Amino acid sequence: MNKAAFLDRDGTINEDVGDFYSPEKLVFIPRALEALKILKERFLLFIVTNQSGIGKQIFREEEFLRFNDYYKKF
Repeated sequence: MNKAAFLDRDGTINEDVGDFYSPEKLVFIPRALEALKILKERFLLFIVTNQSGIGKQIFREEEFLRFNDYYKKF
């Protein structure tokens, strides 16, 4: 059986700056990326996020998906 870790994205891995979808606003919490690498050695790792900005029409789903592709490179 595999163990899994589920982490919220905003406020856990990166600074929570409200509704954002652009790389310019992305600031990782110190040592968060290092911690993810350690977790990944022992767990299946899932990053979850609730993006209400899509529902509030601050940004479109396509913009979020583009940003998500950028985010996953880290």
